[in-house]
Amino acid sequence: MTQTSITCAVGLSVFAWSEFIPTSRFGWVMAILIGLALFADLLLLPALLFSPLGRCFLPSEISAARDKTGEPVSVSPRTNLQSELPLNRAWSGG
Repeated sequence: MTQTSITCAVGLSVFAWSEFIPTSRFGWVMAILIGLALFADLLLLPALLFSPLGRCFLPSEISAARDKTGEPVSVSPRTNLQSELPLNRAWSGG
């Protein structure tokens, strides 16, 4: 993600050196926007996901998991991967 953003920003900043004003502005704006998107990906998204608002982004079967008393149950997203275990063993030759 970081390398891709930097590569795209540098690649599009080449347009910033154009003598044609609209192309030059496009290059600067795109380089700045990709830089801001990288900042948001690295700092703002993790903060959002660890906040109480992050529950909005859980899959419905995880966020709705409750035990018999009605209390919320902590369910790991990895529990969904257990159904793929026999396939992985067969693929690895064992």
